[in-house]
Parts: sequence; structure tokens; C-alpha cells
Amino acid sequence: MRSTLKWPQLLDRLERDLERRSSTGGTRDDQAWEEMRDRLYRCAMMVNARLRLSREELEEVVQDILLRLQSPDALRRLRLAGSQEGYLFVVVRNHVFDVGRRLGRELHRLVPLADDVASAHVAPESPEQDETAPALHRELQRLSKEERRLLSLRFWEGLSIAEIARKDREPYSRVAVRLFRLLRRLRDRLVGSSSAR
Repeated sequence: MRSTLKWPQLLDRLERDLERRSSTGGTRDDQAWEEMRDRLYRCAMMVNARLRLSREELEEVVQDILLRLQSPDALRRLRLAGSQEGYLFVVVRNHVFDVGRRLGRELHRLVPLADDVASAHVAPESPEQDETAPALHRELQRLSKEERRLLSLRFWEGLSIAEIARKDREPYSRVAVRLFRLLRRLRDRLVGSSSAR
């Protein structure tokens, strides 16, 4: 969708929409919000050239910012900016970088355990691997069917957390927390069982 409104017109419509909905519970100005979503998405695509987030992750960024803009104060700050396009670009850039940092931390935490999990499903190549594979296999067997499914989606099918969240129709944060807790529990059990020897 190509922008049809200039910034002052778009902001007027969005502010009127918020006022109308808060006072009378009236219908939403979907066209104006859709245009704002498109502008946000274009900014996100420009910012993402370096980070290469998935389409789902970019959509999550756009939806988060749209939710923040559902406030008269947020729209007022946007209106007062010297350049609304520039202000929006900075907001999107900061949010995309936050997501990129979060995903970087996530990968940093998950890679060691992913290697351990993958090694449990290949033939042992060394005596050291010979000892860890059965322990990991035992711990995986103790997991619930849903926990094993989550690990399978993430590590064997290679789905991102955002893709799993979309597939399960759950918020990204809920899936991420479940996965982090599950991995931490597995790691703690494996470290505990190897130090007991």
C-alpha cells in the first residue's frame, strides 16, 4: 500500500481515532492504522538490511511499535518531532537492534546445548562423547511429549522461536521462556550427572 496521506493528516486521523474509541467505543480507523503499519514496516526493512531478521521477527517489531502508538502521548511525541519519518526510523531502528541483541544472546545460550543434543543422536566418535550421549538420551526421555516436540521443532526442524510461536499461535515471549527454562533444566541435569561421576 502506497502512502496516500501526509504526516499531519495521518496523525490527525490516528488521534481522532484514539479519542473516538476512548470516549464512545466507536469503530476503528483501520485505513489510517494500516498506513502507519506500512510506514513502520518500510522503516523496519531498511534497518534490517544488516541484521537479517526473519519476516516474522520484523512483523513482531512493527506490531510492538503499533501498540505503543495506541497512546495519545506517543502520537503527540511523533507529531512534535522535527521529522516524523526520521523519528519513526530511530524508534524502529532501536527496536530492531534490541531484537537482534536478544536473538544474539539467545543463540549464544542455545548453541552449546544444541551441539550436545545433536551429538546424542549420532554414533559416538570418542570416549568422552560415549559418556555424555547416554546421559543426554536419559534426560531427553524424562521430558514430556510437549517438551520433546519443542526441542524437535527448534533443533531438528530448525524453526526459529518466532516460527514456533506462530505455528503454535502463542506469543514469542512465552515460547522463548519455555525453551530457555527447558534448556537450562537439561543443562543443569547434565552438568549434575557428569560431576557426580
